[in-house]
Amino acid sequence: MHKAGLRATIFALLPLIVGSVSISYGLEKPFALSASISHSQSLNNYQDGSVKKENSYEFVPSYKWSSLTSVLFLSYSQDLRYPENNDIGDIALKNIFHPHDFSRIQLVPALSFVVPQSKKSREDTNLEGAISARIDASIQKKLLIPGLSLGAGVSLGRSFHRYDTAVSGGSNTQYSSRQSVVAGYEYRSFSIGAGFHHINMWNYAGNMSDAFEHAEELSYALADHVSFSLGHTNAGSMLKANGIDSNFKLIDDNNSLAYAKVGIQY
Repeated sequence: MHKAGLRATIFALLPLIVGSVSISYGLEKPFALSASISHSQSLNNYQDGSVKKENSYEFVPSYKWSSLTSVLFLSYSQDLRYPENNDIGDIALKNIFHPHDFSRIQLVPALSFVVPQSKKSREDTNLEGAISARIDASIQKKLLIPGLSLGAGVSLGRSFHRYDTAVSGGSNTQYSSRQSVVAGYEYRSFSIGAGFHHINMWNYAGNMSDAFEHAEELSYALADHVSFSLGHTNAGSMLKANGIDSNFKLIDDNNSLAYAKVGIQY
């Protein structure tokens, strides 16, 4: 899986992953909308042309039905160094079903669909669509200190491609599974969130590879509907090229991205 794609996923979804239950089910109005503008760039600039600088624009409307909440993810990325890489993101529709409450945990099932729109999906991997099922479990907040949230989740996805391999020569992913651990804490106008994801991927030949994503974000509510966030993300393969040594790093001088984001919620 492409490292930039991994980063984009966790970067865009972290606020929704950490607060998925409260965002989806704590709204009095059926229709809600969030949007954000963010700037991300590499932690270091080695003056060798490898530095990454990007602006991202996200538009996330949602609607609460009688039995579920539908969330639509729309995005656009602007590469500030190589404008030819500017691209719209794949469109994702996530249907989050009402939670099931137990004495200690709350379970939230979800079903997601992806419609290919990006150049990479349409022209390189020839993706025709994807579907995934997910279950998230969070500890009941009455058992935690005020403001704290803890949860974990697992998903299983199936992608559909026109060909087994991409135009660029890489193997396309047929099946994938994501295992997640997330945490969040809110205090007055401040909130902090962190998420770690391990991803298993199987290509059409049945060979498995795995990758990681993680992100940390600090937010401040500037007003009732406006927030400002600072964060860090890193993503990549779990193993180095030799297939033995661990490639996981909390902060990677070559691949980590820092970002600043302004978001609105209605």
